[in-house]
Amino acid sequence: MMYTFTSLTQFARDMRTRESKTLLGVKEALVAFLALVADPHGFSFFREEQICEILNVGKQELHAARSHLQATKIIIFVPRSSLAPFGYYRLRKY
Repeated sequence: MMYTFTSLTQFARDMRTRESKTLLGVKEALVAFLALVADPHGFSFFREEQICEILNVGKQELHAARSHLQATKIIIFVPRSSLAPFGYYRLRKY
């Protein structure tokens, strides 16, 4: 099955809410989203604003989830800088 960006976006939103009830926490939704959109090497280049909109979460929720996932070594996050002008996420491989 070929997935489009629109269907992935809808899937990510559906993961978070169904009839106003949370199905997944922000951490789980973020990991699932990154797994869906990552390239074959685990990289994702979505901006923070895009992820917040797609997952229907605020920036503080995203930052808390991201910090926890980094601390538990599930993801690597490199913020925007002169070396990484877009910033990126990377799922760690085990």
